[in-house]
Amino acid sequence: MGVARVHTRVTSEHGPVDIPVGATGTIVIDLAQASANWRALARHVAPAACGAVVKADAYGMGAARIIPALVTAGCRHFFVATPQEASAARELAPNSVIYVLDGLIPGTARDLMSIGAIPVLASLREVREWATYSSNH
Repeated sequence: MGVARVHTRVTSEHGPVDIPVGATGTIVIDLAQASANWRALARHVAPAACGAVVKADAYGMGAARIIPALVTAGCRHFFVATPQEASAARELAPNSVIYVLDGLIPGTARDLMSIGAIPVLASLREVREWATYSSNH
């Protein structure tokens, strides 16, 4: 009995790519181009800070690849959706500002503060909870 193939290797203009057998589509992310795009936006909005939204695994492009490339390009502000994504982003971008778009989920202030993430506050309850917690820690 043979071993089932999991990937097919093809060559693209960007080099060899492993495609899962049965895939109905693929995308190749050019990290150099993503970095160049971020740098162009950063120049355009200067002197304001330019960040990157990398929620949902960088919209399926792979946060573990995208975040380090953007850090190398100079990005220091990242937006994620959840505290879990914030924790993963913190490991990839230890000196960056990480914002959590889900806001302050009740009971998560300690966890967010421990990893240096900033919740995007969207209600008076969130503002009060964050102010109370941060003034005591």
